[in-house]
Amino acid sequence: MLRYFLPYLDAARARVQGLCQLLAKCRFQLWAHFQQFPIDGAGRIPIAYLAMTLIAQLLVVADRFGEITGKSRATVSTAVLNDGKGLDRIAAGGDIGVRKWESSMKWFRTNWPSDRRKEWPAGVQWRA
Repeated sequence: MLRYFLPYLDAARARVQGLCQLLAKCRFQLWAHFQQFPIDGAGRIPIAYLAMTLIAQLLVVADRFGEITGKSRATVSTAVLNDGKGLDRIAAGGDIGVRKWESSMKWFRTNWPSDRRKEWPAGVQWRA
């Protein structure tokens, strides 16, 4: 009975070895890809060099709103998240739920100065 399964086991073993070789090759290519980015003092790739995540979009919009209105990040954070340290916590690697993100972006769209709409950050879609 075992002789019947041996060819299947050999084929499975060959597939696993092929996948391991492919994984090793991909890992090397991924490492080579990320080496081209500069690393900041904390050992991280600066956010501007990565595809903009939803968290990054929120932080960019919040910082731009603060620049336009002359408000600090803590003041903007209090207005948007009802937590003065919320944006700093998110920037340090904290998380935010989808509903909170959506309500925050809606707040920015609603409260964005109408005469400065052209200054909405590039790379962040104005979702009406």
